[in-house]
Amino acid sequence: MSNKIMISANIASLRGIPAHELIFNMIVIIFMAVLAVIPTGFPTNTYPDSVQAVARVLEVNNDNAFSTVGFVFEGEQVCKVEIINSAFKGRQAYAENRFTGRLEADKVFAKGDKALVVIDYTGQKIRHVNMIDHYRVNLEALLVGIFALFLILFARWTGVKALLSFILVILMIWKLLIPMLLNGWNPIIISLLFVVTSISLVLVLVGGG
Repeated sequence: MSNKIMISANIASLRGIPAHELIFNMIVIIFMAVLAVIPTGFPTNTYPDSVQAVARVLEVNNDNAFSTVGFVFEGEQVCKVEIINSAFKGRQAYAENRFTGRLEADKVFAKGDKALVVIDYTGQKIRHVNMIDHYRVNLEALLVGIFALFLILFARWTGVKALLSFILVILMIWKLLIPMLLNGWNPIIISLLFVVTSISLVLVLVGGG
């Protein structure tokens, strides 16, 4: 019963949205769609003979890894992994996980973990596999979905606009700000313009103009 009341309240709140606000939000959504499809001008993979993939850790060899202070490791960890996706799906290989002695940067893997790896290859031959990080995309997507659901349920239309503003800023950073900075544009001017533009859009979008 409480869910039906909440849904009815959400529908009723949507009916009271001013027309100009709906139009502005539609324009923002179209702008976001355009940002999503335009290229950044930079290659997604700098190294043509390498590919990112997800792998499952089958075995772990810590013979060359040692700890000097508590949980700080040095040396390297060798993991036997099975590649889950990409053109090398189902293949097994040994991957290196080098420790730098920095707790905030080093990743320690155990049997059964899922990992993001980079595979260097020649043709169909795997030359080298490097462990990058634990693979948590599924869990992160679930958490984002739960956050979005509760934001919309409790904040209703304002929650929808807040989500749109969040996605809009991410797309603007990814598709506009970073490519401009990498192309050598003045970082101070570009950053100031970006901050002013993004804050203005978010205020109008969430506040309702």
